[in-house]
Amino acid sequence: MKDKNLKFFLWIFFVIMALIILKFLFFKEKPVKVNVYKVKKGEIEEIVTNTRAGTLKARKKAKLSPRTSGMVISLPKKRGDFVKKGELILKLDSSIQKASLEAAEKQKEVLEAKIKEAEVALNLSIKEEARAYDLYKENIVSEEIYDKAKAERERQEAYLNSTKALLKQAEAEVKLAKENLKLTELYAPFDGYITEVSTEIGEWIAPSFPGIIIPPCLEIIDTSEIYVSAPIDEMDSKKVKLGDEVKITVDSIPSKTFIGKVSKIGVYVQDIMEQNRTVEVEVNFDMEGFSALPGTSADVEIITTKKENVLIIPTSSITKEENVFSIKDGKAVLKKIKIGLQNFSLTEVAEGLEEGDLIISSIENVELKEGKKVEPINYD
Repeated sequence: MKDKNLKFFLWIFFVIMALIILKFLFFKEKPVKVNVYKVKKGEIEEIVTNTRAGTLKARKKAKLSPRTSGMVISLPKKRGDFVKKGELILKLDSSIQKASLEAAEKQKEVLEAKIKEAEVALNLSIKEEARAYDLYKENIVSEEIYDKAKAERERQEAYLNSTKALLKQAEAEVKLAKENLKLTELYAPFDGYITEVSTEIGEWIAPSFPGIIIPPCLEIIDTSEIYVSAPIDEMDSKKVKLGDEVKITVDSIPSKTFIGKVSKIGVYVQDIMEQNRTVEVEVNFDMEGFSALPGTSADVEIITTKKENVLIIPTSSITKEENVFSIKDGKAVLKKIKIGLQNFSLTEVAEGLEEGDLIISSIENVELKEGKKVEPINYD
C-alpha cells in the first residue's frame, strides 16, 4: 500500500515538473519586436496644409474684347501664340470711323482757313477804326462814321472769337473720331500667350451691356509670374501670417519642392456646399527654371512657427492619451509627456523625456502593451 502511494506521488511530481519544463520551453512569452527611437534635440516646424488641392494661377490674366461693335476683319494671332505687349491681336472694320475722322479733319481745316481770313479782316477793321477816330477828332468826319468803324471792328472781333470756339469744337471732334478709330483695334496689354479665341473673321461682335453677359473674344495669360491659390481650414487660418515661409509641391513636378511666401490671406470664409469652410491663401514663389501650366494642382505646407534645439520624437510614437512607450528591464512602460509644437512627422516634447531616452516608435503593433516584453530590432 505504501509503495502504491509513493508511486502515485512520484507520478504527480513528474507530471508537475514536466508541465513546468514545457511552460518554460514551449510556452515561454515571446517578446514583441519593436523599433526604438533615441530622443534627441533638433528643429521642428508647425505646419498648416491645404484642405484640398491648390491651383497654379497666372498673376496676369485678361479676358479681352473690343469696346465697340463691328465686324472682325483680322485675327493676326491664334490660340497658343505668344504676343508682345502692344501687339495687334484683333481688328474690326473701321470704314465708318475713318470716314468720321476724315469729315472732322476737313471741318477743322475749313475753320482754320476762316480764322486766318477773320484775323486779316480784324486787323483791317482795327486800322479803319483808328483812322476814323483821328478824322473824327479833327472834325473831318462825323461821329456816326467813327461809330460804324468801331462797330465793324467789334463785329470782326466777335466773329474771330466764335470761329476759334468752333475750331476747338472741331479739334475735339477730331480727337473723338481718332479715339473711336482706336476702338476698332485690340492690342495685347502685356506679354503672354493667347489661351482662347472665341470669334472668327467676318463675325459681328459687340461689347457687353449691363445685365447682358457676352463672352470675351480673346484671353491672354502671362505665365512668367505664377502663384498658388490654396484653401486652408478656417481654424488654421488664424495661425497664418503674411510672409510665412511655404513649401510647395507641384503635381507635374513631383521631384522638386519649391520655397515661397504667403502673399495674400482671404478676408472671408468660403462656405461651399459639401465642403469644409476654408480661407483662400495666395503664395508667391519662383519656379527656378521649371515650368508648369496655369491650372496645375499643387499642395502647400505653410510654416507658421519654427523652433530649434528642442527635444523631438516621431509623432507616430505618441498614443491618443499623449503617452509614449519607454523600455525598462526589457519591458514596455508607458510614460506621460507634455507636447509642444507638432506636425505630421515630428513632435516637440516639453516635459516627460530627456535627451538620450529610448522610446518605442512602432506602437502600431497590436501586441504592444504596458508590461509586455520587447525586443528592439531597429534603432532610429
